Amino acid sequence: MRVAIALALIFIARFAVSAWFDPGRDGDIAWQQWLGLHILQTGRLPMSLGPEAFAASGAPWVPQEWALSLAVALTLGKPWFFLLVAASALAAAAVLIVTGVASRRLGATPVPAALAVVCVGFSMLESYGIRAQVFGWALLSVMMYLLRCVPGRGKWWIVPLVAVWANLHASAMLAPALLALWAAGTMLQERAWNAKVREYALLALASGAAVFCTPLGYRLPLYAFTLLHSPIRSAINEWQPSSLSAVSFTLGALVLIAGVCVFGVERSRRWPELLVIAAVTYLAITAVRNVPVCAIVLAPVVAQRASLRLTERARINTLFTERPVLVLLYCGTLAAALLSGAVLAQSPDFRNGNLPQAAIEKLASLPGTHRLYCEDFAWCSLALSHGNVREFIDGRCDPFPLAVWKDYVAVFSAKGDWRVILDRREVNAVLVDEKRSLARALPLWHGWRLVYADREYRLFVRSGPDGSASKD
Repeated sequence: MRVAIALALIFIARFAVSAWFDPGRDGDIAWQQWLGLHILQTGRLPMSLGPEAFAASGAPWVPQEWALSLAVALTLGKPWFFLLVAASALAAAAVLIVTGVASRRLGATPVPAALAVVCVGFSMLESYGIRAQVFGWALLSVMMYLLRCVPGRGKWWIVPLVAVWANLHASAMLAPALLALWAAGTMLQERAWNAKVREYALLALASGAAVFCTPLGYRLPLYAFTLLHSPIRSAINEWQPSSLSAVSFTLGALVLIAGVCVFGVERSRRWPELLVIAAVTYLAITAVRNVPVCAIVLAPVVAQRASLRLTERARINTLFTERPVLVLLYCGTLAAALLSGAVLAQSPDFRNGNLPQAAIEKLASLPGTHRLYCEDFAWCSLALSHGNVREFIDGRCDPFPLAVWKDYVAVFSAKGDWRVILDRREVNAVLVDEKRSLARALPLWHGWRLVYADREYRLFVRSGPDGSASKD
């Protein structure tokens, strides 16, 4: 476990620095803050999009990340923002530590357990941030630990854990699904409907009931089911299939998937493990967003089985019981953690951010009410804090109807009837990356003028008869 903790320090340092600079890099935090402020001001959760989303005002919305939004609203821009950063970093740290503890409890030797922790760390790198799903990862790791390592009634702690998870993120629906597969696998293993199988089945049912224990009630599980087949997934990067070019997949989940293929699974849990592993592997291959989920579930299993080849007496394991080696290991990983964090903190991309905040502020300073189309819809989240700017699509993205998404994609490509769409939707402001074809096409269209430009972004507005931005 000492080796695992030492290596986890490197990832924890990187996660902490990344979270600190997240507001300048992740547009989703802007709508999280807006939602949190809305809840604090009104005392209720909004169940539909408002006039701020001019292309889909009134569309049903399930604000599943309301708890994190409250935390963001209470801390962002305030001296105690570090508490939210610490909570996010500690959630990722909990995933790594629980992975290591679970591996050791299952009988893994030090080096395989440490390698499992490293794979999980890599799997989280590209998706990590101040995001509700990060807290979901921590709760998933605890759930799998309870399921595999805690005997008797201790497993029933899973039920309140799922209730907490459901109030943080809709990924809580994974819990009853995975537990149902575990129960089915246990029945195959036992070849009977016995007390053990019944307990797991009841645990799955109780966890299914726990996901309803939120202010959203039935809307949360319904939202999760509809999202599985939502056509808008094709327009969102994190819902695209995993590729070998993604570090989180190749050095994280893929290594562990290969490990299962090589080492197999524990015979006493063969069928429960195989059914659950098959499910999360499918999820990871079909969507980048699920890569950490797969790694978290697989890592302790691979560590346990790999330890049959790399026993406790193996020299590489006994080496780390020697004090000089341990001292060198901790000194080296601590230095690597500090260096990794310092390099990240000094990166211009992290320090300065990469969001078009200046462009949004320029638009808000112009007279009139602006109906803004953003090439990257997450950018439009920054406009939610400005009362005179409305958004075509913003970072909330899920509740926007399919017709709006089709129009968004058509304008994004600047092909076909994209001009007709902008006219029909009465868009009078467009924010684009300067390298995109839309940035070259708009200046050729009469009535549009460039009002802001920097090294990355171009902001165009449609001019009214007097030369100013048109008004609603």
